[in-house]
Amino acid sequence: MYGHVFRSGRTKGNPSVPPRRSPLSPGTSRGFTLIELLVVIAIIAILAAILFPVFAQAREKARQTSCLSNLRQQGTAFQMYFQDYDGSSIRDTSWEPNQQGGWCWNGWIQPYVKSEQLFYCPSHGIPRDRSWFSNPYDENLEYRGKSYGISVYGAVVSQPLLAQAAPGEPIPSWNVDRLKFPAERILLYEVVANDESGWGDNGWWVYDGPTGPETKRLAFRHNEGMNVLFFDGHSKWYKKDFLLNLMDANITPRARGAGDCRYQYYRMIYYTWSEDMSCLD
Repeated sequence: MYGHVFRSGRTKGNPSVPPRRSPLSPGTSRGFTLIELLVVIAIIAILAAILFPVFAQAREKARQTSCLSNLRQQGTAFQMYFQDYDGSSIRDTSWEPNQQGGWCWNGWIQPYVKSEQLFYCPSHGIPRDRSWFSNPYDENLEYRGKSYGISVYGAVVSQPLLAQAAPGEPIPSWNVDRLKFPAERILLYEVVANDESGWGDNGWWVYDGPTGPETKRLAFRHNEGMNVLFFDGHSKWYKKDFLLNLMDANITPRARGAGDCRYQYYRMIYYTWSEDMSCLD
């Protein structure tokens, strides 16, 4: 019977006819449509837009923690320096490079940490191809080749000390043991050169407005904030807005005189009207 259909799906007498399959039968392959591919791509793009900033913040948080550790170790070095020199403060520079290295504050405490790497913030793309003490010695490298700067008016210079200094001579030191609020006074800030060169700087002097050249030395590298080191050796992260608002007298008013220690600015940033850098009471 020529019309009989066998189980194999082929008709008798015509073995070349392939079996008929349902479009949804097992083993049938089906590709994505263009719309489906576009939907998948859109979902991946949305997830990437959400997750990439999170990954970037997490990476910056890790760098912030590493930077904070750098400052803590520098804080220990400062404490050792103060003890070895009977509480004498450290100057920003010795005024004249000695052609051998060690004319800036970082050069003086470097022997206590045994590493220049602690003076580089991992979020600061500063050149690190040479040591401060490379031969020939480059005083500019020691001055600008770091990510942290000393608070000049908070740790080094006061009006009474300026009055004591002979013309052309370095400013004399003061006894840091007399500082009233060492756990609140900032010793080091994160800094950057204000000439947009990418280098660091040796110190920070004074707030001079939101866009002033001195304010531009402050480096807010970590999630809109910076790490600072205090006189007692501990370090902490602060938001940019908090520090700049505290420094701006128009936003955070303050007044010198009896009881001026109640102003956080005088305890934390600087007070240049007494020899021990401390507010009155």
